Amino acid sequence: KVDIKRGSVVATPNSLSVTRMMDVEINYLSSNSKILKNNQRVRFHHGTKEIICRIKLLDKEEINPGESGYAQLILEKELVGFTGDLGILRNYSPMFTIGGITILNPLATKTKRFNERYISKLKGGKDNNTIKLSSTIEELSPKYPTFEDMKLNFGSSEDIRKLLEILVADGEVIELITLSETLYLHKNFLEEKKDELLK
Repeated sequence: KVDIKRGSVVATPNSLSVTRMMDVEINYLSSNSKILKNNQRVRFHHGTKEIICRIKLLDKEEINPGESGYAQLILEKELVGFTGDLGILRNYSPMFTIGGITILNPLATKTKRFNERYISKLKGGKDNNTIKLSSTIEELSPKYPTFEDMKLNFGSSEDIRKLLEILVADGEVIELITLSETLYLHKNFLEEKKDELLK
């Protein structure tokens, strides 16, 4: 038990992934007297853990009191999070609550600000797990993921088999079953590879 610190998550081996960057939706309290700036340093509370992080605003130059926005939290320490988890943001100093967040993708990939394609994925996947899974597979496709890879990276305890069946049936995801283990690739990744080969 001495290994378990405040904020730790206990799980079976290889069932979770840790992260240092996550996509979130921020709800900035109307009671704030100042705007939320890009790259602002804040305290992020998730469960019983507090982590210092920087906020990378994706769709706005700044967030005014009472507004919402999409952002990436760049964490100073590793964290285990799940899609749909809630968290609290507090001012770095002096400490007071400035807003709340919803995790949209706990295993975010680095992106430029105002990337419309990336932002539209976040907006579309906010309430749709099929879109979330499609985005996850597209991000993982260069690594040729297995089902276990997707389950580990999806960041949700939900069984994804039914969602995956829908994506395969619609042709959005290709299932490679002739290899030693079944792999899954997103159609956009295959199109990019085809273009590269033709060039």
